Amino acid sequence: MLRFLLDDEIAAVTARPWRRGQDPDTLLSSFSATVELTGGALVEYSASSTSQAAVTPWSGDWLIEGDTGVVEWAGESQVNLSHATVHRAGLPPETVPIETLPTKDGVADRVAVVRDFADAVHSGRASGISGRANLGTVAALLATWKSLQSGNRVEIHP
Repeated sequence: MLRFLLDDEIAAVTARPWRRGQDPDTLLSSFSATVELTGGALVEYSASSTSQAAVTPWSGDWLIEGDTGVVEWAGESQVNLSHATVHRAGLPPETVPIETLPTKDGVADRVAVVRDFADAVHSGRASGISGRANLGTVAALLATWKSLQSGNRVEIHP
């Protein structure tokens, strides 16, 4: 989602695990990462499978802060199904509509992905979820894992 939303590639990752009162010998359950994009943006990311907060939607909870404001989007949450909220300095929050996909059995996002893939196969165009399109994501995941293991910043080379 990060690569897609910001239309940029990930250049490097620095990640650190953190444990939530668990036995130190248990598998990783929580981590934070600083993600550097090729265009210069820095992203702070955190994830925890043991959080006491409400369950995060499949598509995530997003807060993107830039030079001129902040965009909040709560993915598929029950409160915020069809819009993002934009906050600009000195202005009231603005609601921006987001195209909603038709739902089928509560899996609209997954159905849309499969439909897009099938349309790409039938039309001969490259799919947005092709292996080639996801190589940057796989590289970012591997870099994150290496950083978690070493504690060092890991660069991604195309």
